[in-house]
Amino acid sequence: MKLLLKPINSFTFQDVSDFCSEGYLENVQLDYKKDFSPKGVAKHFASFSNTRGGLIIFGVEEDEKTGKPTKWDGLNNDCKFEDQIYQRQGR
Repeated sequence: MKLLLKPINSFTFQDVSDFCSEGYLENVQLDYKKDFSPKGVAKHFASFSNTRGGLIIFGVEEDEKTGKPTKWDGLNNDCKFEDQIYQRQGR
């Protein structure tokens, strides 16, 4: 779980890909999301902030039965994604 020890601003796609290849299961501090949905993600941000924190990795599809990542293509970075997160923070 080296990814969890790195500063988030130093993550690369290769770091995330390596992490997913290791097959870590979703748990109370790790969540995989295939797509970004501002409404659906807000509850995860809130639950992580009310506990010990955690990591949401977008652009990763997981097996619904096992919680293991199965595909990680990432997201199209058109800058709207980051803007949507910041807009949601202020609410």
